[in-house]
Amino acid sequence: GQFVFTGAEAEFSLAPINWDNYKNKDLGATLQTRTALSCPFRCTFCDYPVRAGKWVPQEISHVENELQQIQERSNVTSLVFIDDTFNVPADRFKEILRMMIRNQFTFRWYSYLRCNIMDEELWDLMSRSNCGGVYLGIESGDAGVLKIMKKVATPEQFLRGIKFLNDSAIMTFASLITGFPGETQQ
Repeated sequence: GQFVFTGAEAEFSLAPINWDNYKNKDLGATLQTRTALSCPFRCTFCDYPVRAGKWVPQEISHVENELQQIQERSNVTSLVFIDDTFNVPADRFKEILRMMIRNQFTFRWYSYLRCNIMDEELWDLMSRSNCGGVYLGIESGDAGVLKIMKKVATPEQFLRGIKFLNDSAIMTFASLITGFPGETQQ
């Protein structure tokens, strides 16, 4: 006869995975991990910040330990970072890439990526750290719709970032939203 509501609770955990717990299990050639919870952006169409809570990064030393454990699994050829925005903030992302290069990890890696903040140093580090491909949240090619979405990006930034990625032979996939409120025929 009444409604009962549970409190808000984060959907995910940031605890590092101890891959040594699975030493005797074949987990396949592709593994997934994350280096941060949630997303620091508040795009109007996205519920990641609601479901995952406040953006919280993992210590890079924990990320390094986890990646070293993955490297020790000789059959792992691909690693997918499932961070909502792996390359934000850019300084932290560059530090992770330098760490990956220093460790000479042999697996290829893939992630979600905001390509509007790309620069030559980033795409060089991505290439040298064995990036195989990225999934880009482009959402729209219209500046007005991007503003309504609160994407904090422009079509010109997207084009520039995609060019950097293509020049590095890093495969790109794009997410596009059609019919978003405010979109016109144009």
